[in-house]
Amino acid sequence: MKLFLPFFIFLFFIKINAQQAFCDKLERVNSLLKENHYSAKPLNDSLSYHVFNSFIESILDSRILFTKEEFNDLKKNQFELDNQINTNSCNFIFDFKSSFQKSLKRTLGFYEKLEKESFTYDSSENLSYSKNKPEYLSSEKEILNLLRKRTKMDILIDISTVSQNKDSLKKIFLSIEKDFKKRIIEQKKCIIDYYLSTPENFSNEIELSFLKSFVNYFDPHSDYFSENEKNIFINGVSEDNLTFGLHFLLNDDNEFYVAEIIPGSQAFKTKKIETQDKLLKIINNKNEIWANCSNINQILTLLNSKNTNQLEFHFKKNDGTIYKEILSKTNLKSIENKCYSLIIDNNGINYGYINIPSFYTDEIGYNNLSNDLSIQLINLSKENIQGLIIDLQNNGGGSIYEAVKVSGMFIDIGPLALMTTKENKNEILRDFNRGTNYKGPIVILQNNRSASASEFFANAIQDYKRGIIIGQPSFGKASMQEIFPLFENSKSTDYLKITKEKFYRITGKSHQNIGNQPDIYIPSILDNYSKTEKDLPFAFLNDEINSSVRYQVWYKNYQKGIENSSKRLENNTYVDRINNFKKIVDKIYNFDDKKIILDFNNVFDYIHNNDSFYKEVEDFEKTEYLSKIRITFEDHDKFKNDEMILSIFDERINKLKTNYLLFEAANILYDLNN
Repeated sequence: MKLFLPFFIFLFFIKINAQQAFCDKLERVNSLLKENHYSAKPLNDSLSYHVFNSFIESILDSRILFTKEEFNDLKKNQFELDNQINTNSCNFIFDFKSSFQKSLKRTLGFYEKLEKESFTYDSSENLSYSKNKPEYLSSEKEILNLLRKRTKMDILIDISTVSQNKDSLKKIFLSIEKDFKKRIIEQKKCIIDYYLSTPENFSNEIELSFLKSFVNYFDPHSDYFSENEKNIFINGVSEDNLTFGLHFLLNDDNEFYVAEIIPGSQAFKTKKIETQDKLLKIINNKNEIWANCSNINQILTLLNSKNTNQLEFHFKKNDGTIYKEILSKTNLKSIENKCYSLIIDNNGINYGYINIPSFYTDEIGYNNLSNDLSIQLINLSKENIQGLIIDLQNNGGGSIYEAVKVSGMFIDIGPLALMTTKENKNEILRDFNRGTNYKGPIVILQNNRSASASEFFANAIQDYKRGIIIGQPSFGKASMQEIFPLFENSKSTDYLKITKEKFYRITGKSHQNIGNQPDIYIPSILDNYSKTEKDLPFAFLNDEINSSVRYQVWYKNYQKGIENSSKRLENNTYVDRINNFKKIVDKIYNFDDKKIILDFNNVFDYIHNNDSFYKEVEDFEKTEYLSKIRITFEDHDKFKNDEMILSIFDERINKLKTNYLLFEAANILYDLNN
């Protein structure tokens, strides 16, 4: 025993040092938040309660990991986290790590047991779905039974999605069921194996999840960043974007699929990769990274690493076809993240269209939106446009100071917004430059993904009565963040994004939590199911401050355009179809409790019950409303020999032809000119 004593002492000190390192991080996080957050929260039982629950929910699926008794044992920390943090003691994190590791080993054993079972599928079993959070189960036996039913459901769903022909699938069900079962269980085991075989990664993930839960309690836009996450965030507000051209998401089966292909990227140029294709694996220097053994952070880290320039991707199409593509990163500086302009011909009159994907900038302030927008406005002025459409749909924001400069390009001079700090100091954000870059009528397109800086800009246009806003209420974010390194003068690769200010309209009102309301509301199919600021935990509530700022509204009267548009939308085929679609979506997604019988017939019917509806929506969204859209003469001359960029413009134009908001915006501008 004496021989092993030094080794155990060594392990003890490793644990103590690791605990102290985490405590130091947590203490620094709390300190930075206290010093800088707009509305710092006290370290008390309320924080402890919410951080505990948020953290538990963030780690895998806790309700199949812990029995009720085990969860109650963890709950001893529910109101103790603040006390431990205050005394610089972080024993709780090792309680979490130990409990999660123990439960993962047990869950792995459950899946190994299920592998050896022969499943039967009949009407004697069902799986319940509820909007309410399920209770923790009382015993390991109940957890195993739930895992068995979930696995059966996964198998039945996967087989049902192979084809829409039920009879043909029934004939081959028994012959393919074992392969589907093997693949699904291997995927579940693989994810658990990854955590158990890499204790350091598992430990880091537990700590990172806790730190994120802690910071998110202060507000949903404050966050704890790894260096990779910081780079992703910076890319979102930068014009430069070195990328493979693929955006991945996870589906309900924890599978990575292609959600978006960026025009101009290598992925786009293959013409083979399509949205919804599933990612199987990535090969990096002969190292295979299997998607089903990875989490979203691992994949993003690999894709966004500065050291990764070429990867081999393996995909699977919905028909089962497996293929691979070797992709290299390309800099889409002037393609994906940059604003662009087009010309729309409506009844023989030219109108300008400008798409602003984000309010981007760079560290030196040269490659920014305001510079690029000035050039686009000059190009459009040469086309004798009679109105301008600015598209902010899906614009998640960026630099507020770019939003100030861009607002000033359409407003003569004056205050644009009020900014408040934690000390309740109000600062007026102004346009100091007399004159405008464009004086004609403006229509802005927005949706519920238009956020932050794009809302700032839309607010200013609306308050000055400078233009008309159409679409849906915007996201509802009226706060500003700053990124801080966790430790100064060190090699730390961790960062904090902290909300430091809130901004208000020059009227003193705010769109926080409620969104900027359009002058003309045009519905979208998923209006009721799009997550916005009001749906985020710990979001700031809407409020109002006193404002005494003075400003001169624009002289142009837009009432005619608003009234005519409202009349067009009263008995409108497009609006009627969208509203009917919304009712069907409500029926699909609005349920209190749902029980699905675990046999093939029932699950197949459940999966394909709405196929005709989805097909109807898909066909409807291909309807063209505009036929005459083209690139500007300036861009045509500039890119006439660049086949790739011209093809990107063709892709953009084809999508815009089916955009009803753009069609209505062109009609509004026509009304204002006649």
